[in-house]
Amino acid sequence: MDHSLTRLRHVGAVISRNRLVSRHTSGLNHYILFHGIIHRDPASIRPIERGFASSHATDCSLKVALDNIQKNYESYLGTPLPVQKKQLKQSWKSLLPYLDQCDESEMVKVLRGLITVSKRIRSPLVHQSVVLKLIKNLSTDRDVTQVVNPGSEVDHCVSDEAKVALVLSSFRLCDVKHSTRDIIDDLVSLASSTLYRWDFVTLVDVCRDLSWIYRFYHHEPCATLLRKALNLACDSATKPGNVVSRKQLITLMKAMSAIGNDSVTITNKVNHLVATLLSKDDTDIPTDITQRLELQYRRSKGNVHLLYVALVSGFPVKTGLIQSLLNSVMQFCYDYFTTTCKFWKSTVSYMPQHDYNNIDPRVHNLLYAKCPNKVIRLPGSLEKEKPQQTKLEERYQVVIAALNRLEHNNKHAFCRGIKLCSAHLRMMNGELDDRTRAFLAAVNAYKPEGLILQQYPELFAALRQLGYKPVPILIDGLFQVNCIDHEGRMYCQMYNHKQARYTKRGITYNAQVALELSYLEAAGWRGAVILYTEWQRLDDQSRLKLLKERLNI
Repeated sequence: MDHSLTRLRHVGAVISRNRLVSRHTSGLNHYILFHGIIHRDPASIRPIERGFASSHATDCSLKVALDNIQKNYESYLGTPLPVQKKQLKQSWKSLLPYLDQCDESEMVKVLRGLITVSKRIRSPLVHQSVVLKLIKNLSTDRDVTQVVNPGSEVDHCVSDEAKVALVLSSFRLCDVKHSTRDIIDDLVSLASSTLYRWDFVTLVDVCRDLSWIYRFYHHEPCATLLRKALNLACDSATKPGNVVSRKQLITLMKAMSAIGNDSVTITNKVNHLVATLLSKDDTDIPTDITQRLELQYRRSKGNVHLLYVALVSGFPVKTGLIQSLLNSVMQFCYDYFTTTCKFWKSTVSYMPQHDYNNIDPRVHNLLYAKCPNKVIRLPGSLEKEKPQQTKLEERYQVVIAALNRLEHNNKHAFCRGIKLCSAHLRMMNGELDDRTRAFLAAVNAYKPEGLILQQYPELFAALRQLGYKPVPILIDGLFQVNCIDHEGRMYCQMYNHKQARYTKRGITYNAQVALELSYLEAAGWRGAVILYTEWQRLDDQSRLKLLKERLNI
């Protein structure tokens, strides 16, 4: 008993002495506890102290690097000057040596900062390092205990669905077109294991990001995952509580175009979603005239955009849906014009008595009702099988007048969009009913005003040396053509690098230029196409030689 008490007192004295020593050394000495007695290991003092000091310096350097990123990031968002842009890029690069010490939350903050300023600043090396580290961390922390479907378990990142979606979107937003194959493989595998955990809204964004990755990397597992995501998004859209918007449908159509619209099942599901959306629009109509016209305009503009994307992307939209989309636009034009304009009508069919319908005072505040009112004759009804007048403009005068009025009030996107849809359908679809065809003919009769035609002085001067008289004209109020022979319907067009470029398969055009050339060909026009990139690096004689080759002179 006395021996034990003596031993405890000795231990207490040693502990007190060691506490006093550690207090004087500021906590830098390490001790080893062995058999109840604390001994100091002299052989390990220098290496352990050196390692602790190095770790402490690393933590300080990491904190300084993160603080510099935050400081430069806030400064750049306030006033984006070139000097601050350079400082922000340097602060990102200074973080690379300490990336292994960063936790996931810090890396997510850095990735969000890269995405926020990606339109002006891009750092592919930092993005690749951060993404690689995040994929590695997210892939190692797995949880297969939660079951999504009965009888099947899904490998799942614990509460990391948002991080995986963020990594996917960073490739598109940061415009990363050159990355290693291993990173894409790991990212697709990670997204595949998280697919069934995303909600409908996130699934739509994931489809958009996967389609972007597939377009630039041509990764076949990515295409397979994109089909699964599209199928799952369409199924989730029909669940109670999910409301599908036109913007989301447009995103799904664009994503499908990346894999060639080859899935009949997904195509039918998207067509069903469009039909469901249009049926809801017919039932949800406000009684107030101002709110009704505003809502009709937004829906009609969305329908025009949706139809245009479907036609450009090659999505096989059903003929009945095309007619329903155009019918909503037609009805809006009719309601808008008859509500906001004065028009003449006969009150009694057998007596020469007339009156004028005034504008509803609640419509005066509409954004697109500020032009002077017109007093015109009431056109024939859109529902009549046979118009009273033989001319189409007499029957569908309301459509042309409404489009002119909308254009006068700066609704150019809507007016041009319906013109482009009309050009597409006149060349492609031959199954439309007579009423829709008459509406498209009325849209074609509408000619926008005040369009400024682009001039090409150097091209026109070269063409004059070859004996041509180039004149810019507008075809059907839609496409500008540099006409060099009106009787022979010959043209000579020049396109910049955004409109056309050389590829391995020849000249590749964007969607609008491809439509323009197809429309001109269908109308009987022929001619030559010159790219501005090849034109600007040639001298005068070489330019004349190029024109002779393209025009077959």
